[in-house]
Amino acid sequence: MHTETFLERTALVQQFISAIVISGPPASGKSTFAASLRERVRWPLISKDQIKEQIFDVLGWQDRQWSQSVSLASYALMFSWARELATARMPFMLEGNFRPGAHDGAFRSLTQMGVQWIQVFCTADREVLVHRFAERAGSTSRHPGHVDLQSVSEIEAELLSTPMQPIAIDGELLHLDTTQLDDARVAQLIERISNTVSVYAYPDARHTGA
Repeated sequence: MHTETFLERTALVQQFISAIVISGPPASGKSTFAASLRERVRWPLISKDQIKEQIFDVLGWQDRQWSQSVSLASYALMFSWARELATARMPFMLEGNFRPGAHDGAFRSLTQMGVQWIQVFCTADREVLVHRFAERAGSTSRHPGHVDLQSVSEIEAELLSTPMQPIAIDGELLHLDTTQLDDARVAQLIERISNTVSVYAYPDARHTGA
């Protein structure tokens, strides 16, 4: 009788790669939602701001121009790590302010690797976003490297004038309007995603097939 090997069982559960991307404008609640969702699905979460703040801690911070340069480096690292996870056929989550058109090539590359996407697009009324960002800029809880106070007028103009759009990628698109924070609605969305994501089982290496 054929004994199923560990490698054979691994191949059976790694026919595809599931990924969740949390997108949306600044101050729309992306990071908070991503952290809650990660607690439920238990997938690796790659957050642009977390990477950015680690770079600040190592290289320091300066002004708005430096912050923007570090953002570009953070996105580059994010997609590099995502490709590594995709190569290993591992599920993952991405979170960041992905501006339309800015990262099309990176997402297309991951899709070609077999990634199947669920996108959660977080948003809120423009005036609410502007108010939240101004409050965040004056908060001491935010890493100082973001120099938000230097960018308040720039981000405010962007929030009030630029169309807020999800990333143009294939897959399921879910919307989360955080204008009125509703814990029950957030919990329902997390439950829906948890039930929707493809089952990803880690083979038990201790199983001998005997």
